[in-house]
Amino acid sequence: MAYSLAFEPGAEAGYAQLLSHLRQAQSAASRLEDRAAVALIETLERLCLARAGDVGAAEVRARAVGGAAPTLSVYLLGDFRAYLNGRGIVEWRKKSERVFKFLVCQRGAAVHRDQLLDAFWPDAEPQAARNCLNVTLHGLRRCLEELGGPAPASGFVQFADGCYRLGEDLQVWCDTDVFEQQVRHGRAAASSDVSRAIAHYELADVLYQGDFLRDDRYEEWAIGTRERLRTTYLAMLGHLGQLLYDTGRYAQAIACAQKILERDDCHEEAHRQIMHSYSAMGQRALGLRQYALCRETLARELGVPPTEETERLAEEMRER
Repeated sequence: MAYSLAFEPGAEAGYAQLLSHLRQAQSAASRLEDRAAVALIETLERLCLARAGDVGAAEVRARAVGGAAPTLSVYLLGDFRAYLNGRGIVEWRKKSERVFKFLVCQRGAAVHRDQLLDAFWPDAEPQAARNCLNVTLHGLRRCLEELGGPAPASGFVQFADGCYRLGEDLQVWCDTDVFEQQVRHGRAAASSDVSRAIAHYELADVLYQGDFLRDDRYEEWAIGTRERLRTTYLAMLGHLGQLLYDTGRYAQAIACAQKILERDDCHEEAHRQIMHSYSAMGQRALGLRQYALCRETLARELGVPPTEETERLAEEMRER
């Protein structure tokens, strides 16, 4: 979904001023080596450009950063969205959009033409498939060019030695990159700075707006990445919930575990996290209710009882 606003006189200048302040804050955070703050400010910058809408975003960027290289902002977690210099990319054909997603996800390396043909036209005759690819890429380039603003010197999509890739001069920001970065930073900080680890994990949680390309469930090339990121997210929620519990934030730890159960209602460790948290809050009845829910869910979905660890925790709660 592309955002758009009805601009008041001088709104472009207002957004440019806001973006300028965010860049100053980013500079200060960088000097402090606060990577969590830097990542959050980067996200706010892109939100500012997105909220500026298609009418004035190009002018906002021009006022704020002058002749900076074109920036592509792509959101792959949850609802797919893409912005070029803050302007929503919406007027493209479905096949062009699918190839664009593939190129974004493979942007670290050149993509051979045969990879694209196999991924998107596996049943077509070779010449027909090449023609379809050429038409699709022509439409993709044209869609990006028609958004206005300066094109990268290398073009939006490069072709060399039978391979395609996004233009070298195109700055690409992707939510999956920042999500994984924040998870890594959280893990690194967990043993030495719990507050910082929690901050990194919470930002990762905000970024994970849904499964990777969730509207493209039948794209085989995306399945592995979707499962990997989903597994990373659930593990991160588990680590975050434990840190929240350890620091006495029991209600937040419960909310964290409930997010896990929304995606995997048989996740026994998340059930135990809720039981532990309710017990620490002096609400054993709610903890035992969670145990009952865990037992019923496991029996219904998997046909198995809770593990000894869960049974032992429930017994301890009954005896208190």
